Amino acid sequence: MHLTVGVGPPVSALPSEIDVGLPLVKAALLYGDRVTLCSPAASVLLRLQDDQPTALADRLAVLSGLAHDLDLDDRPDRLAAVLGAGRIDADQARATVDGWWRRYRRALADAVRQSGLAELVPAVNAGRLTVETLGIGPVVRPADFAQSAAETYAWVVSEAVACGDATPLLDAETARGVGRAVAAGRVDVSPARSARARNGGLAAHTLQQLPLFEKATVAEILDVRADLDGPLVRFRAAITDFADEIAGAVWDADFSAEAARVYRQRVAPAVADVEDAVASVGYLRELVSRYAERPGQFVPVTAPLLTVALTSADALSQTVAATLSGLSLAANAAQAWHASRDGRREVQARRLFFVYAAGRRLAGRAVW
Repeated sequence: MHLTVGVGPPVSALPSEIDVGLPLVKAALLYGDRVTLCSPAASVLLRLQDDQPTALADRLAVLSGLAHDLDLDDRPDRLAAVLGAGRIDADQARATVDGWWRRYRRALADAVRQSGLAELVPAVNAGRLTVETLGIGPVVRPADFAQSAAETYAWVVSEAVACGDATPLLDAETARGVGRAVAAGRVDVSPARSARARNGGLAAHTLQQLPLFEKATVAEILDVRADLDGPLVRFRAAITDFADEIAGAVWDADFSAEAARVYRQRVAPAVADVEDAVASVGYLRELVSRYAERPGQFVPVTAPLLTVALTSADALSQTVAATLSGLSLAANAAQAWHASRDGRREVQARRLFFVYAAGRRLAGRAVW
């Protein structure tokens, strides 16, 4: 499964609130096989990070485009004008520009870290994530290529929604923009593709409810995903069924409320059922251990060795007692072991086992 994550453009190149959509990307990495991040912020930051001109005029051009974000006012433009008129020595100008440039690179490093872009490196290195370049060329003025990136972004997202092979996963602002385009007839989305987008939206909503999801690193997400390949197939099938209960599209205003309703009514109870089933299997596994470690506990002194006494009055204990009654001690242990193994298989076959297991792993707890 290939997902395209769409995160709308920021206001400018280096604001402190710049965001490449890390929560959506983590959900996509957990749910999909391959992920493409379509984010003007990520593309611009990557380009700025890679582009380090040494020529004085080129550095001044970059600083001029970022003057507002760096609190430089119009000083880079005034210095460029003075330098071009020959009214200042180049070495003197370079000393000033170098100071500004260091400030810019520090701000860029902060933006890369705060935006979440730095966290994506393990996924890129693993070949699970591709960051769309959005056609950004060499740096001339950041404002110019930021506008170009935003225009390309709109086209790429429209393609992903209307005719691409990937499942689109959109942030709220992008979803609203797509909704306006669909309503105006600028983008034509078939019912099948709308359903695919609903699947992605509901999956992201579900996975972002997992314990400690926000605090999990991308590296941790990749580890959890690698361990749960099999259960993921059944989880995807369940999401498809649940998403059919949502009438609207992901770009409709009430989609978030509908996704929350389906999660509350269908997903959460199913996960609770998995937890109960795991608890039952855990009881059987504990029983096997107790047979091995303290067999005398299960055989009353006055009873024949072929009987077993279980003191617990709960239904599960009674069922196990009835099943194991009359067997030898070794047979009792073997029977409990087989029941535990079969129970484990039954639990793993449940469609929402993936959600339960991923939550346990993210919380640093064993699944069994």
